[in-house]
Amino acid sequence: MGAQNVVATDRLGIARVFPLREQAAPDRQATTALRTSEAGGPRSRYFSGICHGTLGELWQGPVRHRGRDEIGIVTLPIPLYSRATYVTSPVPAVSEAPTPKRAAAIREFQRKYQVTLPPGRWMFDSQLQTSKGMASSTADIVATVRCLFNLHAIEYDETALRGILRGIERSDPVFLDEHALYLSGKQEIVRTFPAALAFTVCYVVLDAQVDTEVFTSAKLGRSYQRNRREYERSLSSVLSALETGDHRAVAAQATRSAALAQAYLHHPIIDELIENRRGLSALGVTRAHTGAIAALLYPAEVERSRMEQACAFFHERKLSCAFTRGGLPLV
Repeated sequence: MGAQNVVATDRLGIARVFPLREQAAPDRQATTALRTSEAGGPRSRYFSGICHGTLGELWQGPVRHRGRDEIGIVTLPIPLYSRATYVTSPVPAVSEAPTPKRAAAIREFQRKYQVTLPPGRWMFDSQLQTSKGMASSTADIVATVRCLFNLHAIEYDETALRGILRGIERSDPVFLDEHALYLSGKQEIVRTFPAALAFTVCYVVLDAQVDTEVFTSAKLGRSYQRNRREYERSLSSVLSALETGDHRAVAAQATRSAALAQAYLHHPIIDELIENRRGLSALGVTRAHTGAIAALLYPAEVERSRMEQACAFFHERKLSCAFTRGGLPLV
C-alpha cells in the first residue's frame, strides 16, 4: 500500500508534511501493519486509529431539545489529526503513558467489551494544540477508541463510541464525516447536513490556554438567555444555510455567533476582525467559542493576494497567522 502525506501548517505558519498510511476514508478507518525484525525474530503487529480536529465552531448556542435547553454546536473540521497506535510484542516493552482522558477511554472500552490488552506498547501523537479550541482531547479519545476496535477486531460502533465520550467529557462531533448540529453535553446528533461546505481559513491562536471545563452548561446558559432571540434567529438561519451549502450565509451566521460569544469569553481580536472583514475580502469570522482561536473565512478557492492581505493584517498586530482548509470534505 502506498504512502500518503498530509500537509499542514504549525502555529507559526510553517508547512510540515505528516505521513499517513493510504486508506479509503482516513478519518473513519485505522491502519494495521506487520513488521518482522531483521534478525528473524517474532513479528510485531501495529494497529492505529486517527481522528481529525476542529478550528473552533462555526456556530454555538442554545438549542431547545426535548423540552430542555442544551448547548448546540456546529464545528469547523480541519485536516489535522490525533493518532493512537498499539504495537503488540512478545517481549516486555516500555509503553508511552496515555493522557488521563485517553486512559479513561481505554478502561471504559475494556469494561464494555470485556477485553484486555495483549502484551505490547502504546504510541500517541497529535497535530492539535491543547486548550485552544481544536477539539484535541475529543480527537485523542476517538483515535484511541478506533485503535482499540481494530486491535480487538471488533466492528466499529459509533453509538458505543459516543457512550464512552459521554462518560468522559462534553465533546465535539469529530467522529462524523458530515456537518451536524450536535449537542455537546449529551453527545447527541440533532441533524446532519450532507452538502459539501468548505472554506480556506486564515487563523491565529493566542498564547493563552483556556480551560474549557470552566464554561459549564449553567454558565453558558445564563449568557445565552440574555440574547435568546438573537440566538434563535441565528440558529434558524445557519441550519437553512447548512442544508443548501450556502457558504456566504453560513459565514454570516458564524460571524454573528463569534460576536455573541464575546459576552462570556472576550477574544481581543474578534471585534476588530468583524469590523474589518469586508475590507479584507473575507466571507466572515469564526472562532473557538471557549478557546483561543480567531479566524477569517474565505471561499475554498481563494486568490493568493487575499491571503497576503490577511497575513499583513495579522502581522501588523504582531500576530502570526496560518492557513488551512476548513469544512468537509477534508481533502
